[in-house]
Amino acid sequence: MKQLIFLLLVTVTTLNTLEAQNLTIGSSELFSTAATSDHSEALKKIAHKKYLTTDYLLAKVDDLKGSAYLRYNIYQDEMEFIKDEQIYYLRKEQNRKIYFPQQKATYQVFEINGSLKYFIVQNKGENKLLTRQVIKFTEAREPQSSYQKGTPADYKRKDDEHFLALNNTTFVKIPSNKKSFYDLFGNKSSEIKTYVKKNKLNHKDIDDLRKVVDHFNTL
Repeated sequence: MKQLIFLLLVTVTTLNTLEAQNLTIGSSELFSTAATSDHSEALKKIAHKKYLTTDYLLAKVDDLKGSAYLRYNIYQDEMEFIKDEQIYYLRKEQNRKIYFPQQKATYQVFEINGSLKYFIVQNKGENKLLTRQVIKFTEAREPQSSYQKGTPADYKRKDDEHFLALNNTTFVKIPSNKKSFYDLFGNKSSEIKTYVKKNKLNHKDIDDLRKVVDHFNTL
């Protein structure tokens, strides 16, 4: 495996401590050791399917100076960093932001249903359109008879899930039903409906959804 180096270009504080199996920067603990798991050879061969990208990409974390090379593990919902062939997870904190300049994508941590999750932030403003990327694991299935074929275990990318974050506090999943979609906007639903029809937008299209939420923020 190609050695990947964490770049933290800080004038005062440098990356120099590994304490209690946690990677720390000065007194700020950013990373924790990833849990190890015993995988069969079959699972190791498909492990790459858990990730958004094969490579570790340059990223900015919050307002910290410098950059890090991270890789998003969609299946486990973790931002990974590697040092000396040991994988670490970026510690999740409410509202923590990770910006990938190469992808021009910002991920932010929000609490939903009692758990901290990574979401792609699709727009700016008081009300935000958020995208949750999903990968599901399918167990291997043995053939039920000599006439059937078994299916190997697999990690499969599912359709992205989109949410509307109202005032960054209330999270509502974007419904596929058009009427339910308009109802999300409360007393502004009629204005949103008019805007969608006038501009021939599709509420199932991410680019159109972004336009709708941006318009909602102006009302």
